[in-house]
Amino acid sequence: MYQIQEAQLQLPPPVQDRSVNVLTYLEPETQAPFQIVVNRDVLVGEETIPQCFDRQLALLTRQTKQFKIIRRQQQDRPGGLQPLCTVESSFSQGGQNFYQLQCMLRLAAAPQVLVFTLSSSTPLRSGHRQFWTEMLEDLDPAMPMC
Repeated sequence: MYQIQEAQLQLPPPVQDRSVNVLTYLEPETQAPFQIVVNRDVLVGEETIPQCFDRQLALLTRQTKQFKIIRRQQQDRPGGLQPLCTVESSFSQGGQNFYQLQCMLRLAAAPQVLVFTLSSSTPLRSGHRQFWTEMLEDLDPAMPMC
């Protein structure tokens, strides 16, 4: 059985879950829509989160135009939460500009990771950044669910 938010599917367990969730929100000041995308990925071999980011960013560089890393940082968090490895970037695709914040967190079932992306077709504003910070503040998918 495979469970999604809306239903349970009578399927055998997948070899690998590569599902994607896309949620749309509005930036408070401009009311411009932006998306939160949550996708599942797998670390390759003994790859670390920063190395996985390197691999993914190299792919984005080849697939998009004007790809630019604006900021990349790793932030330790209190209480034993996983450090946050985040990247802010911009690029052009299909004649449209995109602005993104991305973060990867390891799942308890290593080598699986969750990749969180805030994506906007408008430059990122304080409302985007506040949403992002609040979303990730206590998030630690490696911790078992109660």
